[in-house]
Amino acid sequence: LLFHTDLSYFRLRAACLGRMKIAVLLRSIYDSMESKYYKHLTLLGMGVQPTENLPGAVAPPGPENDYNFPWELLVDDAIEFYNSWGDIVQHHPSARVFLYDDLMAAPADAHKQLTDFWGLNLPHECLEEAFSRITKDEMKKKLPAADPASTSRVAFRAQGASLTEDRTAFIRDRMERHLKHDFG
Repeated sequence: LLFHTDLSYFRLRAACLGRMKIAVLLRSIYDSMESKYYKHLTLLGMGVQPTENLPGAVAPPGPENDYNFPWELLVDDAIEFYNSWGDIVQHHPSARVFLYDDLMAAPADAHKQLTDFWGLNLPHECLEEAFSRITKDEMKKKLPAADPASTSRVAFRAQGASLTEDRTAFIRDRMERHLKHDFG
């Protein structure tokens, strides 16, 4: 039985959690916030109204008014997730942390560790083949030829390019004040 959630541990009410092998996938809070904001801007550029708006905001957030983006809510949700699952990883004998960057850097190797942890016994060769078919270059081939940037499903951005120094400082300040578990 596989179970997926984006919720903090304390929001779950499942008796079977104590018997599960729990894989906690973590992404840098900075990278996660940048990704959410970049996707938001991409959707706006496509003429789609994103769901991430600050309640009561007159205009949708964009580069000129990013203060209308719900930074505080999203950063606090990420910190809550880290703190909640960090507590579990420290005390749950069958909980293990997997880092997003590791999964992206060596997908077949990292996913082999994950599937072995869950006892799925998938051959490494099958994972290598699967990941060779879903690279960004392979995905670009399947996008509309007119404008591969017209999708919000695949980000073709330079990492670190979307967050201003002020936004980075805001995130850092909230993390320094509230984050209990820093997974590196």
